[in-house]
Amino acid sequence: MLWPRIGPFAGGADSAGYLGSAQLLSQGRMRAVIDRTLPGAPLEKNPPTIYMPLGFRTVGTSELAPTYPVGFPLLIAATAPLPVSLETRTAIVLLLHALAGALLTFWLARECGLSRGVAGLAAVLLATSPAYLFVSVSPMSDVPALVWTTAAVLAAWRSRGDARWALAAGAALSIAVLIRPTDAMALLPMLICAGVSPRRWLLMLAAGAPGAAFFFAYNVGAYGAPLATGYLQAERLFAVDNVVPSLRHYASWLPVVLTPIVVLALALPLFARRAGPLPVALMLWAASFAAFYAFYAYTYETWWYTRFLLPAFPPLIVGALWVARAALDRAAGNAAWQRIVAAAPHFHRAVTTALVAAAILAHNYSWGRRLDVFAPGVGEARYVTVAEWTRTNLPANAGLLALQASGALYHYTNFPVIRWDLIDGDALRSLERDAKSGAHPLYAVLFPYDFELQVRDRLQGNWTQVASVVDVTVWRFDGLTESVGAIPADQRWVASKP
Repeated sequence: MLWPRIGPFAGGADSAGYLGSAQLLSQGRMRAVIDRTLPGAPLEKNPPTIYMPLGFRTVGTSELAPTYPVGFPLLIAATAPLPVSLETRTAIVLLLHALAGALLTFWLARECGLSRGVAGLAAVLLATSPAYLFVSVSPMSDVPALVWTTAAVLAAWRSRGDARWALAAGAALSIAVLIRPTDAMALLPMLICAGVSPRRWLLMLAAGAPGAAFFFAYNVGAYGAPLATGYLQAERLFAVDNVVPSLRHYASWLPVVLTPIVVLALALPLFARRAGPLPVALMLWAASFAAFYAFYAYTYETWWYTRFLLPAFPPLIVGALWVARAALDRAAGNAAWQRIVAAAPHFHRAVTTALVAAAILAHNYSWGRRLDVFAPGVGEARYVTVAEWTRTNLPANAGLLALQASGALYHYTNFPVIRWDLIDGDALRSLERDAKSGAHPLYAVLFPYDFELQVRDRLQGNWTQVASVVDVTVWRFDGLTESVGAIPADQRWVASKP
């Protein structure tokens, strides 16, 4: 189902950043030099951010570094020996992680003492979740973060029987943190799972140390400091004012992307206290991620930002099913319930499991269609189509103004890509003069999102539409007819059909 729908391309900010980072790592580099510039906007006279595509940040005055953490690109770069393209290797990594997430959720359910049938329900619930499918078909780190976090907790639990599993737990956590530093929140449930054992803790520490060393070394190489990241002023995105809207968002959308069954997970504290360490670990695991992202500014903006909670999906799913099983076990002492059970043939349990599975599939299928969960795969492909069109049809000496398309154009073409939203007026006038003289033609590659940000007000003058590729339009600058300040708004962007 997933393979033909995966769009493993450098498209929007996330995918362009991850594939760009993977490409750099495959070449043994952490940064890229800004070497595609236009004479009208030299780096010596302009901030380097004007040449900063989405998915990257500037370092110093002439280099770019990926915005996003290195873990996911590192997994893609590790497939470099395969004799296929970067895009195909990315698709393989995405598919393998999507499959692994479902299998690990099944394993987690089994470790919690759930039957194979109920563990199968847990796997199906995750594998068909609209949120899970949505982020499985494009290059994003959410599913890998889920996989390696879950693997770390499971390995820590298994280390109680064999201390060597502690090595796997530490290694898995280091990969999870490289993928997304906030995955370090899995450490507390891991310690609970491993139990009070200095030996096991030391083994986890030893196995995780190389990953930590790489984390700090990469940050120094890419950003200049051990604790620096590609996110600029990320701390400003966290505030107490975001908590209430985020909690409302959880209440509205978690029962959609995880079915109403997930509500049962709220009862974990009532059942987990006397049930051993693993249910307690599930509770802390889910609660830590939910609490952290409740403060995040973007959590409540749209339904698919439930993806931030993806590493908490396995404990939420398994915790909900575990509560259901525990409630039924308690009810077993009730005389009326005993009469019902006695009257039901044994095979009815299998029938009940099948009916619940059918209800889960029906719910997720309905919501998956409504939310168009495979749209990201198709959406990423159009970036490549647009880039190919520009490479084939525009002059080689042209400069391209872009925002939403900037990452894809940087990745798939050799044109200088200028951020129309970051360039100042003087530099833009200089580029316009060069374009008018014929030295370097100037084009704008614009998604509908660019128009929502009022690109027409920023790029004033006469622009002629020369192409429409899917829903992306390409415009050529044809000069100013009078001083910029005097151009009425209704006379800007005089468009003609291609």
